Amino acid sequence: MAEFLASLPLGKILPTGLHGVAGAEVTLRSIATQACVLVAGRDRAAVIAKAHSAFAVALCDAPRLSAGGGIEFIGLGPGRWLVLSAQGDLAARLEAACAPDGSIFDQSGGLVLLEAEGKDIGAVLAKLVAIDLHPSVFAVGAAATMTAAHVNLTLWRCEGALWRFAIGRSYLAAFLRAFSCASAEFGLDWAG
Repeated sequence: MAEFLASLPLGKILPTGLHGVAGAEVTLRSIATQACVLVAGRDRAAVIAKAHSAFAVALCDAPRLSAGGGIEFIGLGPGRWLVLSAQGDLAARLEAACAPDGSIFDQSGGLVLLEAEGKDIGAVLAKLVAIDLHPSVFAVGAAATMTAAHVNLTLWRCEGALWRFAIGRSYLAAFLRAFSCASAEFGLDWAG
């Protein structure tokens, strides 16, 4: 365990600041946005067409990021997307656009969205997840849902060395603990 975690109680959130070696190479910060899960319970093709019409997004029914017009759809599985937007009334806009072919579940209070970047982020993530994250396999826009240190995690690759994560709010302390241990040798700047 990293020295800076020795006195931190297990359920407490990692304090913001620099952790690990000096000269932080990895930055982690939270993202303030609304999150909903869109489930195409009745007709996937209709939901894809409606999302394209309402949001001008070419929705991909695969574990990939589809984005446009200030809204992001991250494929979670067949006919399921995590939908993110900084604009208000996300659930109402999705409901108006996709009902009755898709069901919408507001997850804004239950999910925490984080983004990480840095030249060593690939090495940090390799310690946490059991999938190949090399850019030739996991390209920009690719997404996956898995566990990282026993925490359910959806991650997707953005441009450059930027990654985003969605995790359950009640698991934030555990994820931050695991992430800070994995990044201790590179240094972590946790912006909170």
